[in-house]
Amino acid sequence: LKASFVRAQVLPGRRSILPRRGASCSGMSSVELKLTTQRPAQFYLKAARSFLEGIPAKDEKPAKPPVNTVTLSALGNAIDAAALAAATLEADGVAIVASIRTGFTAVSGPTKRSPSMAIVLRRKDTVKALSGSLDVSTEATSPIEGQKPGTSGLRKKTKVFMEKNYLNNFVQATFDALKGDGVAVEGGTLVVSGDGRYWNKAAIQVIIKMAVANGVKTVWVGKDGLLSTPAASAVIRTREGGFVPFGGFILSASHNPGGLDQ
Repeated sequence: LKASFVRAQVLPGRRSILPRRGASCSGMSSVELKLTTQRPAQFYLKAARSFLEGIPAKDEKPAKPPVNTVTLSALGNAIDAAALAAATLEADGVAIVASIRTGFTAVSGPTKRSPSMAIVLRRKDTVKALSGSLDVSTEATSPIEGQKPGTSGLRKKTKVFMEKNYLNNFVQATFDALKGDGVAVEGGTLVVSGDGRYWNKAAIQVIIKMAVANGVKTVWVGKDGLLSTPAASAVIRTREGGFVPFGGFILSASHNPGGLDQ
């Protein structure tokens, strides 16, 4: 299951490489690269790659072992370089994107603050594969009245979605309809996220399990299950070249209040 996203740009400042707190400089387990627009993106890509892969001994220079974690920090227009480096290293099988943090940083000048991003990369061979049973079980169910989505999706109260098999029925019916229309569900990629309303995390787990049971190979989930509707749409349409996922489930109360009784 894949649960990471990227796309970026970032800041003026000096390049620096910082050991993680508690790590020694001669055998660092983690480093931070602060990206600026003063260097090209390929410079930072090469630097991050050398940290993650290590550097062999050459002439009188000793070999440098690889580090386990590289953090790419960037502000403003430098975020693009961070995104490019992270996406390239993940595509090349060198690292995985472990997390992405976004925010704003105070800067001098009329804008007073700049968008910021920190992408944490983990060396791929240090990441343990998930383990556990993926055996598929089948449960008998019956059609549920009123499960007909409109242009805004299936709109029901939270407690209705929490009823036995209500969400499961709708998700399975969706997969059945997609397969019936010839959509490549098996072996495909699906986006699942929402706006963080009540019961979203539990619902996301249900959808992921049912997606795997239906043969979906990869599920993209926003950090903590959070993606706005426009963000989820953008991920489907543009990430990794665009339209890699065959679709997505977006869990949102839209402009309505969210909660157990809403």
